[in-house]
This record gives sequence, structure tokens and C-alpha cells, in this order.
Amino acid sequence: MIIAAFSVFPIGDGISVGKYVKASLEVLEETGLKIQPGAMATTIEADSLDTLFSAIKKAHEAQLNMGAKRVYFVLSVDDRRDKEATMETKLRAVEPPK
Repeated sequence: MIIAAFSVFPIGDGISVGKYVKASLEVLEETGLKIQPGAMATTIEADSLDTLFSAIKKAHEAQLNMGAKRVYFVLSVDDRRDKEATMETKLRAVEPPK
């Protein structure tokens, strides 16, 4: 499973970018991928890089389609092949002991 942290926002279109981020989140939700929005990035689970990149492209284009003239995004990818990893297993691995 591929787990990615992704943030996308327009540059030069005012201070508040919430409406653009919301549009990208809506597009990501339509892909059917598991996503988890966060304060500074959205975590995405995908079964392949092609699937991930396709979703990211749609999120990027959503902001361009709203009229943004410049869009910036940051992507971090964990493509682990030695065992099954999900958002939940990664979070459980760093939980404090009970």
C-alpha cells in the first residue's frame, strides 16, 4: 500500500485558500481512495503510483479550473513493499504504551 501526504494550494490569489483546498478535497473524495484531511496536509492511501498520481492531478486541476493562475503542491510518498501498511498501522506504531 502506498501512503502519501499531499498538500496543494494556489499562490498569489489572496490570503485565504480554503475554498481551493475544499475543491481539491472534494475531487479526492470522488476518486474513492481513502483520504484523511489534516491541518496542513491530506493523507492518501493508494494501491499504485499511477492511481495516486491520477488523484493528485485531479486535485491540482480542480484549483486551476477555479481560476488559480499558479498552484503549488508538496508530496511525500511511502511505498512500502515488505509488509501491508495503512494509515492506521502507521499511527498505531507510534502510539504511547498503555
